[in-house]
Amino acid sequence: MTSNLANVEEYFRVNMEKKLFIKVPEQEDHDLTPATKLLEKRREMLEVENGLNQQKEEFAMKIESLAQRREELARKETQLKESLMKFDKFLKENDAKRTRAIKKSHEERKTREQKEVEILSLRDNMGKLSSKKDRQLKNVDTNLAYQRYLESVLENVEEFGEVKDIIGRFDTLAATNAELLDRAREAQDKTEKDRMAFLHSTEVR
Repeated sequence: MTSNLANVEEYFRVNMEKKLFIKVPEQEDHDLTPATKLLEKRREMLEVENGLNQQKEEFAMKIESLAQRREELARKETQLKESLMKFDKFLKENDAKRTRAIKKSHEERKTREQKEVEILSLRDNMGKLSSKKDRQLKNVDTNLAYQRYLESVLENVEEFGEVKDIIGRFDTLAATNAELLDRAREAQDKTEKDRMAFLHSTEVR
C-alpha cells in the first residue's frame, strides 16, 4: 500500500511541474507586470496543489476502501474455510455415528440370533430332561412296587430273611431256567436232525 501511494505522489508531482511550466502567451506576458505574473503563478500553484491534495485524498480513500474490501474478502474467505471445515467435520462425525449404529445393529441382531438358538437348544434339552425325568419316575414307581412285593414276600415266606435272598434266588432260578431252555432247544434240534436223517434213509431205500 505504501508503494502505491509513493507512485501516485510521483505521478501528481510530475503533472504539477508540467502545469507550473506552462508558458503564458507572449502578448499576455507583455501586458502583465512581474508582480501580477508572480501572483498568477502562485494562484496556479495553489490550484494545482489543491487539485493534487484532493486527488491524493480521493485516491487514499479508494486505497482504504480497497484495503477494507480486501480485508472483508479475507475475513469472509476465512469464515467460509471455517464453515467448510466444520461442515466436513460434521459429515465425518455423522458418517462415524452411522457406521457405529450399523455395527451396533448388526451386533445386536447377531446376539439376538444367538440367543434364539440358545433358547431353542434349552427348550430341546428341557424336553429331553422332562422325558428322562418321566422315565425315571416310572422306573421309581416300578421299583417301589417291586420292592413292596418283595417285602410282602418276606412277610409271608419264612425261607427268605432279606430281600437280597429273594433276588439271589430269582437270579438262580433265572439262570437255571435259561440253562433248561438251552438244553430244550438243543434236544429239539437233535430230534429234528434225527427225524430228517430217518426220512432221508427211508427215501433212499
